[in-house]
Amino acid sequence: MFVRLIGLGAFAALAACSPADDGTVPAAAESAGGSAKPAAVAPGLVRLGGDSLNVTGPSGTTLAFGSPRETVEQEMARVLGPATDRSSLAECGAGPMEFTSYVSGLTLNFQEERLVGWTLRREEADGPVRTDKDIGIGSSEADLAAVYEVGSVDGSTLGDEFTSASGVGGFLSGSGADKVVESLHAGTTCFFR
Repeated sequence: MFVRLIGLGAFAALAACSPADDGTVPAAAESAGGSAKPAAVAPGLVRLGGDSLNVTGPSGTTLAFGSPRETVEQEMARVLGPATDRSSLAECGAGPMEFTSYVSGLTLNFQEERLVGWTLRREEADGPVRTDKDIGIGSSEADLAAVYEVGSVDGSTLGDEFTSASGVGGFLSGSGADKVVESLHAGTTCFFR
């Protein structure tokens, strides 16, 4: 009887960790899988990764690249408020792309109704949207290099561009020790180089 109860408990734990059909993974299931979110992060914040968006807190979710647009927009509206703009561009290097923007400076990139990337712009150093390593607009280059393995993009025609092994890239402004993060991005973007 005891062995049967343990087996049922293990099955229930595995079922709780299964991703939803819509591409989201509940935050509690992610924690059970061994990649717990830092306890110091307040609930209801958006944390950007190289291949996903994460909403913090007990009812938070992970929205991986490939998640349906409707699901992503519903979750972002819950945390960031309604979208400020929806637009499209037929002539991106990766093909036609649609965009949804929010007052926080976050723009989500979609192709064929699926999340494929994001960009973050605007000076809101303490805003609700930062990377999963707590880097945001206005973070210093030193803080960026302390948490990401950063490399420069030589010959970029867009400015002082960087990449990282995690998939998060961006642009710096300023000079010398005063360089700060001007914008961040990951996944498929629509930059014209």
